[in-house]
Amino acid sequence: MAKILSIIMAVVMLVMTSIIPGFVMPGTDVVTAGEWLAEVDVAFGMADGDDFDAIAVAAEWGVLVDYDAADIAADDAVTDDFVATTLVNAANLTATEEELAAVSIRNAEDLPTYDKVAVAVAKGVISTNVLGMVSTGAMDRADCEAALAAALDLWQNQTFGAADYAIDYADGVKVVDADYAEEDGVLTFAADTGLVAGDVFVTGDAAYVADSVDGNVVTASAVDVQDVIDTVDYEGSVTPDLTLAAVEDGTGEVVSEGFSGAELDAFDLRDALKDADLITKLANISFSVKGFKVKAKVTDTGLYFNVSKTLADGNVTVSKSYDLQNLVLNTKFDASLKSLKFNEVYLTSTYDLVDTTTISGSYTASLVEKELGEGADAVSFLDRVKEGLFTVAEGATKIQIAKFDIPLGNTSLTVTLDFSVIIGVDGTMKLVVTSENTTGYEIINNKGRFIHEEEVVDREINAYGNFSVTLGFGVGLGILGYNVVDVAVEGGLGANVYATLKFVDANGDVITESTAQVAVDAVSAAVAGSDLDVDADLEGEVNLYGILRVSVGQNSLIKKIGLSKTWTIFDQNNGVFYTYTFNA
Repeated sequence: MAKILSIIMAVVMLVMTSIIPGFVMPGTDVVTAGEWLAEVDVAFGMADGDDFDAIAVAAEWGVLVDYDAADIAADDAVTDDFVATTLVNAANLTATEEELAAVSIRNAEDLPTYDKVAVAVAKGVISTNVLGMVSTGAMDRADCEAALAAALDLWQNQTFGAADYAIDYADGVKVVDADYAEEDGVLTFAADTGLVAGDVFVTGDAAYVADSVDGNVVTASAVDVQDVIDTVDYEGSVTPDLTLAAVEDGTGEVVSEGFSGAELDAFDLRDALKDADLITKLANISFSVKGFKVKAKVTDTGLYFNVSKTLADGNVTVSKSYDLQNLVLNTKFDASLKSLKFNEVYLTSTYDLVDTTTISGSYTASLVEKELGEGADAVSFLDRVKEGLFTVAEGATKIQIAKFDIPLGNTSLTVTLDFSVIIGVDGTMKLVVTSENTTGYEIINNKGRFIHEEEVVDREINAYGNFSVTLGFGVGLGILGYNVVDVAVEGGLGANVYATLKFVDANGDVITESTAQVAVDAVSAAVAGSDLDVDADLEGEVNLYGILRVSVGQNSLIKKIGLSKTWTIFDQNNGVFYTYTFNA
């Protein structure tokens, strides 16, 4: 009987939450509208920090377009339909006719924002209950969090299918479809172009203004993008062919021109073996930047590069390699460049990355000569080790590695991948991180928000010294040589390592001890090479922290509308995620 009554009560409660607006089932952990909108604002990059008006921010971004913001009470409990509607708006979710046709909500008439709720159900953000209804009562916190996670996943991983492209040039712009050669701003065409001085024209993958014309020879100069392009509308999810990429080293020198589409279409290995230029493009790319040797290999599915440098009179080697595969670019670009109105821009790159950092060798070759064994004072011993310790860099050294310019199919659009490495290390370590990443940026009506998601699949760490090593990965979207939007992420790991040295007597009692932030392997080598008259115990403690810094609009048109920004998400001050100790 008790079981039957409990089932009846559960059904009654379910019906009440489905048909009575605002009903709160006993035991529900309610979320207020103020709490909810604050969480949504931060999660979707519309606000950061703790001090902001959550309702005002949500209204500004269109999250509350279905409501009168003045009628929203911050202390009211959120319901399923309010959560669904705000998430659909925040994530810009849409559903196909087929997806909506599969949605059946029995109490549709009770939902004032049914159209948005139906999209949320179709996309799996929320679901109907066993009665086929969407509850109109207060939504439980756990269900709110699950809905938010689902919407975020959809937003961060949007795909757009096959590429669709349209461009409208500004009035009077001429398109010249003829082969040409360019040198120092002088374009020599294969035939007369019909251009006259003052004409703005597009040819190949660039735009110019004609300064003077002499038959088929045109002296030209750069022209502002707003005088060339009126509107651009592009969307598509593409796997870029990196063999088409032109590659520049960190100084801006072109080290590989990449293949052209025509070369790939006509590619024949037998001919390639007779063509020195093609042989160069097929070979691995090697160059040097700031004394670091860079070796890169580009394939149609991804890229691999290694950065290395020998330091400390050949005793220390710094090596960092990246194996980036399965790169997919998801792009939507709807803008009027004439008026610098960015209606909707979405640019993300998803990729798998194996990131390996190795610092090997000995930093302590000269420490033994410093007579470190004099005296039995752990404090002075650690001080002398720190004084004699060689470090890779004062602070962190940024090395621009390479830039890859990749054409997007048969369009005027290009995507730029920009890589840099920042290294600051003392001590020996090896770090291998395998991750799946999404990085990008979205602009809605000239307001921008950053997109980042990273799942670490595997991590191997062997650290004996302090380090801070990051990968800088920038993605930019350009058209006709103009950079229109760019986003750069500097992410990685760091460690603060502390050595605790104890000097003990024959009975095992501690004579003196000290803890210092110094490479444990250096202390261990110093102890082994010193003539100590006491026993020494050495322990290490490592505090690992994440590093994530973001910048947008540093080198592109969106800087003109105030969307240039750089900020630190987390570092050693707020990103410590793991501490462990070991005996050395």
